Amino acid sequence: QHYFIQSNLRYIMESTDITEGFKSLESSRDTCSNLLMQWLDDLQDLWNEVGIAPEQQITRIKVVYDNLLELMQAMVEEEKSRRDGYIENIDKCRSECIRLSEELETTFEEPESEFTVLQKEKVLRDQVKQLLKERQLRLREAINLRTQEGELCARLGRIPEYIQSDTVLTKDQVKEATTRIGTQVLKASRQYICQRHDI
Repeated sequence: QHYFIQSNLRYIMESTDITEGFKSLESSRDTCSNLLMQWLDDLQDLWNEVGIAPEQQITRIKVVYDNLLELMQAMVEEEKSRRDGYIENIDKCRSECIRLSEELETTFEEPESEFTVLQKEKVLRDQVKQLLKERQLRLREAINLRTQEGELCARLGRIPEYIQSDTVLTKDQVKEATTRIGTQVLKASRQYICQRHDI
């Protein structure tokens, strides 16, 4: 019975032009409802032609119902799982935004409450990308400051202050390091002038 119904539904579906009915959400829903009724009518015509008793027809219609129910339940569960995945990703992105904004001493914008799940996920994902980009720039800044100070201290015969190049510097640390390097540049310039004068 199952194979009989599947084969006839396949024949009906392949022989029916349904593309015109799927150009809007409303028409798509109507098309599905209309096609289901059409397929059931066609099946009943086939069963009547063959001579299937009404009791057996009811049994076969129940098979159709069970198959459709299983299909729709599976689709609903799949869409729920996909939605839950987006929500989980939203939570992860929000946590990452909080962590990065605290590290960078900046802020991030929460998505509008009326946004859809996909819109919220995109807003937060884009902000994570932007904050990570800013973090990379700040790390390169720390490396550059450490390199500058190391070179200047080598010329001055001094031990440089330790600047971590694997963590983001705070704004105060950047200001302090920049001021310190500026002072060292001035000292190095004076030292160079004195050496030139001695020569």
